[in-house]
Amino acid sequence: MEPVDYSRRFFIHIPKTGGTSVKATLNSTNVCAYQRTLRVVGHPNAEQIRAFLCPRIDMFDGFFTVVRNPWDWRHSWYWFLRTCPPGDSGLAMEEAACRQLSFVDHLLWLSELAASGRSTVSQYTGSGSRLFLQRQGLYIAGLPVDICRFERLEVELETRFGVTGVLYLVKSNNLDYRESYDDKGREIVADLFAEDIAEFGYSFDGTSRERPL
Repeated sequence: MEPVDYSRRFFIHIPKTGGTSVKATLNSTNVCAYQRTLRVVGHPNAEQIRAFLCPRIDMFDGFFTVVRNPWDWRHSWYWFLRTCPPGDSGLAMEEAACRQLSFVDHLLWLSELAASGRSTVSQYTGSGSRLFLQRQGLYIAGLPVDICRFERLEVELETRFGVTGVLYLVKSNNLDYRESYDDKGREIVADLFAEDIAEFGYSFDGTSRERPL
């Protein structure tokens, strides 16, 4: 397969999926238009992306993003919220909970919060699935969202972009996420991320099946 020229592709950076490394790697070869042109702080939400793109739709041929195993993602997100500078995440309530609670207790809190109706699941799970993106309005003018897997990021970038040598810049921790879960925690994430797990074929230990994304 010939590498794709993504100079007119727009990168959607889902938190904790290696986006900082992707941008740094691709920027070094000047093959991608980045969301820094949005001029917003942190990760732009769907509304901000849509507001930027609608009057500039001819600048881009489509979008691409990176998704990650939900159990791994949730663990990485917890440690980011627990250790980031106060207020850096933009999710003050969840940030405070992560600083006060163990990982397992935080999952219980998250489950109770979602069940109470005080929050939407997407607000606190950071869901990255294709269906979630569609609901958030990122299928602008019918342009497709090209999906890459975090677990095979180097292979994805070489195959899709023709670049090698991913610049890994940010890592919340060096822990194996599987060692931090008990059975209840596994069930909570399976429930909150049911859409992603079904869409991308993830399992607790990795990928239960390969499928084209």
